[in-house]
Amino acid sequence: MNLKQLLKSSVLFVVFLTASLGLLAQNPFSIAGQIGKDQQGMMTIRYYMSHTDMVDSCKVVDGKFSLKGQILEPIFASLTFIPSNKEIKGEYREIFLDPTGITVIGNSSLLTADIKGGPSMADFMALMELYKPIGKKGGELDELVKKAREEEDQVKLKELSGLQRQLMAEKMSIQTAFIKSHPDSYVAFNLWSRKKNGIVDPNVVEPEFNSFSNKLKNSIEGKRMTSRLPVAKKLLPGNTAPDFTLNDLSGKPVSLSSLKGKHVFLFFWSRNFIPFDPLVFAMTKISRQFKDQNLVILSVYYDTPNTQYVWKDVLEESALITGNIINVKDTMPLVPYDSNEKSSLMKAYDVSLDAGPHAYLISPEGKILIRAVDLVKDPVGDIKKAMGR
Repeated sequence: MNLKQLLKSSVLFVVFLTASLGLLAQNPFSIAGQIGKDQQGMMTIRYYMSHTDMVDSCKVVDGKFSLKGQILEPIFASLTFIPSNKEIKGEYREIFLDPTGITVIGNSSLLTADIKGGPSMADFMALMELYKPIGKKGGELDELVKKAREEEDQVKLKELSGLQRQLMAEKMSIQTAFIKSHPDSYVAFNLWSRKKNGIVDPNVVEPEFNSFSNKLKNSIEGKRMTSRLPVAKKLLPGNTAPDFTLNDLSGKPVSLSSLKGKHVFLFFWSRNFIPFDPLVFAMTKISRQFKDQNLVILSVYYDTPNTQYVWKDVLEESALITGNIINVKDTMPLVPYDSNEKSSLMKAYDVSLDAGPHAYLISPEGKILIRAVDLVKDPVGDIKKAMGR
């Protein structure tokens, strides 16, 4: 999807907040921009706040534009410029909003404009400066990859793939160092929390979380992590797996506790997870390998918002209706971590749309043996080891 198609799929006007959000949003921001006297078109700002995708737009006339809004706290955002002249490419620029005035000053382009705002924007620009050498190397590698593909040089492509992984590792090192050196920065905290959307290991996450300032720990995302940590601790190996009851395909209720006496491979998933085929392959492999070894797979399926799939059809398509797989379905769709519309089961197991599939191994006594079975590397080997086989 190109830039213009992306924006056509968005609502190009102010997204009106709910009454509760309106009461909370007391921190105004403003953006005054000049990106060249000959520029005409539309400027769009986009950010995600309080479960809402916020989109607002204004006209760009002779390079000038102005945007205003309200935020609860400093937040990541993006600006997109769509020129009136369809022959000119659109431009996209990431920023960090503070509740203050922001200026965008450039001679001809949003991409090269000088953006100044509050302390968070200053931190964000400092991070972007650190990324510049990585970006330059990445652009050079992209050109070499393009050439190698045209020449069908598989040896060169393998070599370049290794260099790309090395470059990604360098970027990760930059991020880690930035996070450690900015314990009071919303930018650093945003960068860190994005990495924690998956399964939370409290032994790793809690010390990292506590290294941030009280201001950040009491932020919206900070409070969310504060609520997740106690749940994550309850899900550590050795603890009793939370019991639940859901209906199977025939409408018969099935509880986790009713399966005591057997090892249980507890699997939370959705048809919308990508890539889907490797996920199904891992499941069917586990089903075959442990067919006669006192292990049952308890498959918990989720619809997702706006899903178009029929549960039974998905199971038949995926060949997941077998003798040692019990298929049940939650009553609510799978939603992101920050949603308030979670089922009790999602809350108990910290399941979310952000993290992808969750897989546990539970002992015949109902204790958690593996918190997160790796479905990619060697799930069968990991399960056998945990079962003592």
